[in-house]
Amino acid sequence: MVQIDSPAPSRSIASGPPSFYGLGREALARVLARAGEPAYRADQLMTWVYRRRARDPRAMSNLPLAFRARLPELFGLDLPAIHGQLDTASGDTCKFVLRLRDVARAECVSIRTDRCLTMCLSS
Repeated sequence: MVQIDSPAPSRSIASGPPSFYGLGREALARVLARAGEPAYRADQLMTWVYRRRARDPRAMSNLPLAFRARLPELFGLDLPAIHGQLDTASGDTCKFVLRLRDVARAECVSIRTDRCLTMCLSS
């Protein structure tokens, strides 16, 4: 268990490319078009990231090698780091503090039942 009540550091502007996550298909297609890529690459990337859960461009075998090499310059595929975690004794509920790219923090709770896993995110 990690202490999760430490104060958040002051915000700074995140450096590097924008995050892939949160972009809809149309916004993703626009970014790719500005980079000279065809619109169907948006569907390919969505499939790799959300269906196949790949975050390493090297694994995206149906994309051209040159495009895979450029992906880290276009988008960040990293997930928020876990700053803190607190589990219940039963293990059914877990509270996380996530450190975002701009060093802001967000809290979320996972609740496991026999039927599903629910995530609640505070912004």
